[in-house]
Amino acid sequence: MKATKTWRDMLSKSLSDPNFRKEWKEANAELDKIIAARASAGLTQGDVAARMGTTQSAVARLESNLMRGRLPSGRTLTRYAKALGKRVVISFV
Repeated sequence: MKATKTWRDMLSKSLSDPNFRKEWKEANAELDKIIAARASAGLTQGDVAARMGTTQSAVARLESNLMRGRLPSGRTLTRYAKALGKRVVISFV
């Protein structure tokens, strides 16, 4: 019986493609900017949570998921950006 490939197995194989690797790095750089925006604003997770009308643990989960490459809904991302005094811009190039 053949073993099922995990997501990490598939990612590892995909990263061997230079074009995919370039796109992956660019996407992760954007996610890093989202997390860095809170630190730049000098806000704690609790501060952001209060501005979003949620809990600190919800903001911690959101940021943890972002660091893992898991995007929240557009509504949640927009609320997070607004709490930081930012806005979300999506573009297709």
